[in-house]
Amino acid sequence: MRCYANETMTCVDRYTGKYLQINGDPFQYAIYRNGTEDRLYLTVHWLQESTETAVRDVLQCRAGGELYDFTDMAGWEDPVCVLPYLTDESDSGAVLYAFVPKGGYGVLYYNFVDYSIFPLYPGNYLTLPKISVSDVVMAGNYTQTVRWTLTPGDDRSGWAVHMELRYREPGEDSWETETLFTDTMENSWRMTTGSAIVGKEACLLLEYRTYRADWGGYNLDDFVTLNRTVTPWKRVERDAAIPLAPENIGVSMLLAGGRVTVQWSAVKDPLNAIAAYRLERACAGTDEVPSQFIQLYNGTSTQFRDTLPGDAGTVIYRICTVNRAGTPSPWTETGIREIAQSNLYVSRGGTWMRAAGVWIGNRRASPMAKIR
Repeated sequence: MRCYANETMTCVDRYTGKYLQINGDPFQYAIYRNGTEDRLYLTVHWLQESTETAVRDVLQCRAGGELYDFTDMAGWEDPVCVLPYLTDESDSGAVLYAFVPKGGYGVLYYNFVDYSIFPLYPGNYLTLPKISVSDVVMAGNYTQTVRWTLTPGDDRSGWAVHMELRYREPGEDSWETETLFTDTMENSWRMTTGSAIVGKEACLLLEYRTYRADWGGYNLDDFVTLNRTVTPWKRVERDAAIPLAPENIGVSMLLAGGRVTVQWSAVKDPLNAIAAYRLERACAGTDEVPSQFIQLYNGTSTQFRDTLPGDAGTVIYRICTVNRAGTPSPWTETGIREIAQSNLYVSRGGTWMRAAGVWIGNRRASPMAKIR
């Protein structure tokens, strides 16, 4: 049976078993009140989808001394009987609401006992319960504690009793569901979302109920009010198990055999604790594509001082982050960079060699000369 409850459309009574029948056809029902307005909405659902009998042909509802019929209403998939809201004082403590066979013909059964009328007992309340749900992170492979604050209203207690994860392809109307807990009384929930929701739109549905102050705690369906709230749909953009990568990486002047400073942006990842940065380099000859990477650095700094091979013509640097679980992020690369060759030579043992670096006093300089 579909539940129509939301934050204002409040379910105040329902039966979801299989032992209530009219003329041998089992049915379920629910009663709703929209906010605190003076009307009730009674819906009926045949337990067996193959039932051919129309509800309006066999059932009516009595409210006070009046009879009311079931009709079709926009927004409701099940037949609805609209009733006035009555209080105990308005009918001297008698049965205020009841199912009756239409026209007095037919038999009502509950637990194999026949009834001429079947009494209904919708809950009475003066104020709506209110719930506030903390912001929920929607990411794959992420564990978090979802918290909420429930204000029952009147002289009542209340708990969340059901929560489910819903997800769908962006733009679709239908969704898949995963029940996180049900038929238990909770004030928070430790939730892990898997990788199935990555790339989808996802939200949480939370059902909460309120009970009389003297409720014994035995039957969760003995509620005064039942409401539901749905968190906003969010597009799941990332797998939280994979940390964010640095946004950029830069290098100083590239000179064969020379020193180069590699720098990258620090990562602020709201879902991961970054344990280290991993820097790698691949070199090749001139006009070749570097492909063999070696690790240069693994640590928490955001820069590294490297020395290039003297015979290198091209180079690629790449950097990734590693979280505490040891999972690396995607790589951020410099792309293929050409390496300049020194145009200064030094003689060593009678052999002329390109200079990889020169010193001016106690300061190192790049071994390049520009002549006009």
